[in-house]
Amino acid sequence: MMFDKENKHFQQRSFVQKRIRMNIGGEDIEVAYREWGDSDNHKKLFCVHGLTRNSKDFDFLAASMSNQYNVICIDIPGRGVSGYFAQLDNYNFQNYMTAIKRVISSITPGKIDFLGTSMGGVVAMSLASIDSSLIRKLVLNDVGPFVPGVLYAALNAHEKTKPKSYNSYAEAVQYHKEHCSSFGPMSDEQWGEFTMNGMREDKDGRFIYDYDKKLEVKIAQNASGELNVWDVWDQIKCPVLVIRGETSMALQKEVAEEMAQRGPKADLIEIPVTGHAPTLMSEEQVSIVRDWLDS
Repeated sequence: MMFDKENKHFQQRSFVQKRIRMNIGGEDIEVAYREWGDSDNHKKLFCVHGLTRNSKDFDFLAASMSNQYNVICIDIPGRGVSGYFAQLDNYNFQNYMTAIKRVISSITPGKIDFLGTSMGGVVAMSLASIDSSLIRKLVLNDVGPFVPGVLYAALNAHEKTKPKSYNSYAEAVQYHKEHCSSFGPMSDEQWGEFTMNGMREDKDGRFIYDYDKKLEVKIAQNASGELNVWDVWDQIKCPVLVIRGETSMALQKEVAEEMAQRGPKADLIEIPVTGHAPTLMSEEQVSIVRDWLDS
């Protein structure tokens, strides 16, 4: 079965695929992004995905918000249609920040709004802490300045045990229904879209994950670590909204509550019956982002 995603799920959606060539870490690489809405719109929303995901995760949100915003969804190097680094060590947060800043500067000299899911949110916090003139409002989707080691261990275990490829679209969707329930309740159509957002077909018609396999090595290297960047959090000046999955391992409840009490003193919203991370694939979840940005 050939899965034509553009025809099956995106008949009413429109974006322009763009790429920027840049040198990062001594390597020439293309950084890709999807642009939604009017490029002349001064209201810019940049979206950055999680560790092994890509820009397609924001297709629903971007389509929904593209009448009000020019939405730019970036593929971090090693994911989606961005280039892959040859050197493993180039997969690091400093290089991700460099890539994002160069995309932003190529599009607008003005302030932007920024939405980061998981890893994308970690990069966003660093950007916001370094340059207070860059981000007008920041939305963090299920991530904060402390991420416990249990999450990194779970990610590594998941990478080691999940299939490397699937024979069919149905097989891939069924696996994700059974093993990715932390993303929250979804309809069959949403499960199909969520699954295919993170995958691509290879030349043999099998479905494989849409990222550089070298990232599995990086995940294994970080399996025993944790993230603690409260010093970064305390330097952020812009307004922040934190969206937390009610049962999230990544953003513990006490961490989220502390984020509301110190630094930029974030607004906090919990998504029920959901862990790491809310998919932002329903109008209810998108409206949380839209209403807060517009407030």
